[in-house]
Amino acid sequence: MNRHLLASSRAGRVAAASLSGLAVAGLTAGCMVFSPVQTTVMYDPADGVSTSVGAVDLRDLSLVGGNGPAVISGAAVNQGDSRITVQVAQQASDGSVAGGSELELGPREQVDLATRNLVLPNVAAKPGAVATLRITADPGGTTIITVPVLAAEGYYSTVTPTAPPTTAATPAPAPTTTK
Repeated sequence: MNRHLLASSRAGRVAAASLSGLAVAGLTAGCMVFSPVQTTVMYDPADGVSTSVGAVDLRDLSLVGGNGPAVISGAAVNQGDSRITVQVAQQASDGSVAGGSELELGPREQVDLATRNLVLPNVAAKPGAVATLRITADPGGTTIITVPVLAAEGYYSTVTPTAPPTTAATPAPAPTTTK
């Protein structure tokens, strides 16, 4: 009789272990419902934001500086086969546009915007805040985008407005005297 109880006891333990294993597997499989895999969520792996206007793709777009002049930073790529003019201006909350910079992109051309000295002269937002930009591509259309304003420090320390080139004044010719 002891043998019979031992066998049924062992079978009970195996059954209990199997049921608990199935329960754990079922509960952990339900975690995917509440916590999706993060690699399926789209995001910008950069400090700035991305947008497209017509055939122009803008990536890692941000303003460096703020509370005064700010440099437009990021990358612009013309995916089209024709020349495109891109205008970037700050848009106020009332919809008006103040200041701006313009850039020409050749067919299939990619540029680093920070190296083009594109400056918005009067950005009211301080670093850490956001600013609204109106971006127009001709041809292509217009889009409104909110971008971060970053401090010119760390790897952005070299992204500062450069002074426009100045022409050296030519000295006036010396007066000549005749005898």
